[in-house]
Amino acid sequence: MLLNYFVSFFRNIFRNKLFTMINILGLSIGIAVFMFLSQFIKNEISYDKFHDNYKNVYRLQYNYYKNNKKEFESAKSVAVIGKMLEANFPEVQNYCRTASLSGDVKYNQNLFRGNKIYFSSSSIFSIFSFSLVEGDKATILKEPNTCVISKSACLKYFGEENPLGKTIQIEFDRISQKEYTVEGIFEDVPNNSHIKFDILISFPTLINETGGYADLSWDWYDFYNYIEIKNGQDIETLQVKINNWLQNERKETWEKSNERQEFILQPVHRIHLFSNLQEECEPTEQGDSRSVYFLSIVSFIILIIAWFNYIILSTAKALDRAKEIGMRKVLGAEKQQLIKQFLFEAVFINFIAFLFTALFLHIFKSIFFDLTGISNSINFFHTSAFWLTYLILFAFSILASGFLPSIVLSNFDVIKVLKVKMSKSPKGVLFRKTLII
Repeated sequence: MLLNYFVSFFRNIFRNKLFTMINILGLSIGIAVFMFLSQFIKNEISYDKFHDNYKNVYRLQYNYYKNNKKEFESAKSVAVIGKMLEANFPEVQNYCRTASLSGDVKYNQNLFRGNKIYFSSSSIFSIFSFSLVEGDKATILKEPNTCVISKSACLKYFGEENPLGKTIQIEFDRISQKEYTVEGIFEDVPNNSHIKFDILISFPTLINETGGYADLSWDWYDFYNYIEIKNGQDIETLQVKINNWLQNERKETWEKSNERQEFILQPVHRIHLFSNLQEECEPTEQGDSRSVYFLSIVSFIILIIAWFNYIILSTAKALDRAKEIGMRKVLGAEKQQLIKQFLFEAVFINFIAFLFTALFLHIFKSIFFDLTGISNSINFFHTSAFWLTYLILFAFSILASGFLPSIVLSNFDVIKVLKVKMSKSPKGVLFRKTLII
């Protein structure tokens, strides 16, 4: 029986080469586009979720009011706020502050430009899951004039040398100190992080250079402040408590200058898609939640259209196979056998279509990475989630594109078929037109 299915399938393919190719390409292109869009959407919603404790990490959004009018909303906030919240609220168990810089790195008379440099608290490796490869997490970035660098920066500056204990020079205008001792190496920051850096300089360096101003200032808002909340805390309640505390703490100063400051708890994993403030860490990479929702809908529409296209073509082609089906029924073929045959054909066509899909994904993935800005180090062929989605789509594709045509083909009336009195059913025509629309 299985051999008979194969013979019938290949005979039908060679008899209808163009039709078969259109069916296969329609399915494979539709599924490939769906898979590409799915990978883009997956990347967008994954931002900052690689941190083990991301649900408890918040950035402090800074809103500034003057004369009861909001002047701006900024991702950067004042230097002291994280420290003050940790000291006054038991719900806050840790804080981190960073400040971005631009500068050139010099080592052994070699000058390197285009570096992403931040001053940072040592707690950045406790709050976030950035992986430290070399160095002691308990001691790094706690002494002035020290730094840690990424693995790619290590290779760029030092080649095969061991950088630990060596000194690099950073040339920029904001502080006078230029030499920093390397005391650690961290894994490159993942592509789906809202903040990216190659070098972290210890925050005590900036405190020393500013005479403590970078530690206690309520006016200097050049800092990204993050706090880590203890498990099980109600964020809305905590936000109200912070607002009330600020009102009491800063009331006298605010009244003198006719200003007001507001600090909003912003979930770190929502920054990429839902934040559009001044001074974002990576403004050119900011996502848009509405675009992601829209692309999610579009991707499913494309997939459904690919399936509907197969159904329309298969049912339209059914009339050409009417006599074949009639003869099979006369010779004793049962309805279930015919359904099995056409489902078998659908499985085989889908199998070929999915091979083409894998080929398209491989050929066009570089273009996809360039177009979307996703790091080309991400190889979704090597992820279990990709193959699970692939297999689920394969199963649904067989059901969606194979079941209905097999029912239609197996339900032909033998007498009408053999007397060549087949006519287009008004209901069938209406159904196909609906699918086309």
